[in-house]
Amino acid sequence: MKILIVGGLGYLGVKLIENIGKIIPNANIIVYDTGWFKHTNLENIDENLYEYFYLDKRDIDEERLKNVDVVIDLAAVSNDVMGNNFETATNEINFKSTVDLAKKCLKYEVKKFIFASSCSIYGTADDEARIEDSEVLPLTAYSKSKWNTEIDLRKLNKNKTKFFALRFSTACGWSPSFRADLVLNDFVISSVFNNKILVLSDGSPWRPLISTNDISRSIIWAILENKCDLGFNYYNVGSDEWTFSIKDLAIKVSEIAKVEYEIIGKGERDKRSYKVNFDKFLSDANDFAPNEKFNDVVFEMLDKVKFHKEKINKVGINQFKRLNVLKDLISKSKINKNLFWIN
Repeated sequence: MKILIVGGLGYLGVKLIENIGKIIPNANIIVYDTGWFKHTNLENIDENLYEYFYLDKRDIDEERLKNVDVVIDLAAVSNDVMGNNFETATNEINFKSTVDLAKKCLKYEVKKFIFASSCSIYGTADDEARIEDSEVLPLTAYSKSKWNTEIDLRKLNKNKTKFFALRFSTACGWSPSFRADLVLNDFVISSVFNNKILVLSDGSPWRPLISTNDISRSIIWAILENKCDLGFNYYNVGSDEWTFSIKDLAIKVSEIAKVEYEIIGKGERDKRSYKVNFDKFLSDANDFAPNEKFNDVVFEMLDKVKFHKEKINKVGINQFKRLNVLKDLISKSKINKNLFWIN
């Protein structure tokens, strides 16, 4: 099986490579990645597991899709703050180039195209858990790009390829390509470096979370499944047990890490607050449904961050926050404002 992972050296990609290697050991993994964050990797992954090509998603030649069985698209300007700062690039990378890639997959009869969508498309939805066909309310450039992609994927030819939109909960947990700007990860790294957790909102917004390993397992389910229809398949991916208010999340991490927390957010409540129903995925995914324990994921992150504390300090903690990395690369004239590398 030949599997192409676009954005495969990012936070989720490196965990996916590791997990595919364990579960599908005969897979031939090809990785395309533009390498924005390669310098921040804290651990190496086995280079025997994959073949890497230094390539921007917007520059993928369709000839590269010959004889590929599965394409997994993880490449994105991947949070709200980045999307708001780089709205044009977010639209190009997250939306236009994703749909273009999917059309190329159809041309070369790729069996499956797996798109990393997001539960953030529900926007303000904390009154009742949203199912897959509930109304959406994307509030940011990032969430709008995910929803617009889903709209266009639905329109594509349904006779040759299975399309999957996996609407992930907020990612968290350890990865060799660690990120400190995800809410749970931020609380963990703050507990290690500051001995305190600061909540920058009023703590009331709701978020479903999912670990990097459980995200990988859901993608592997989509790779292996044989019951879904040709055409567009869409799933909320997460679990009720991992749905928290931001305040409750801070309390849980503070108890595990044995540090204090403080809510310092003031003013208007963050409108990005949503609860999600995961029954469809939990039913169809069976053994690949999320199964990690919250405390185990937090303890692993605490141990890893403490182990790598010296290296994190050396690289600079801001280099593990995606917006800061991009702004730094722009300031050094390494990439332009449209996030292309400058030769």
